[in-house]
Amino acid sequence: MVFVIFILAAALTVFASIKLSQYADVISSKTAMGGMMVGTLLLAGATSLPEVSTSFSAAAIGNADIAVGNMIGSNLFNLFILAGFDFLLRRRQILNRASRNNIYTALLGVF
Repeated sequence: MVFVIFILAAALTVFASIKLSQYADVISSKTAMGGMMVGTLLLAGATSLPEVSTSFSAAAIGNADIAVGNMIGSNLFNLFILAGFDFLLRRRQILNRASRNNIYTALLGVF
């Protein structure tokens, strides 16, 4: 039963992420905000909400270990995803295929 609930939650998450991406495209085309701004601020902000709420909740109860573990775990999992894609696309280096237009987004992320 738990496995079925997990599969349903995963399917709902995939569906919601597809819709979120489509709505971000619509917002970027119908407003003066460019695709970079919508993707960097709105889309990245929306996908980071679970980590932010977990870190705020951990800070509210005074448990810094949960907040730090959440941040490190999330970052490590994102690196794991990139490493997985790099392993799958072994013949084509994933970062070399990225558009040069993403440099502004990367710099914004660094700052």
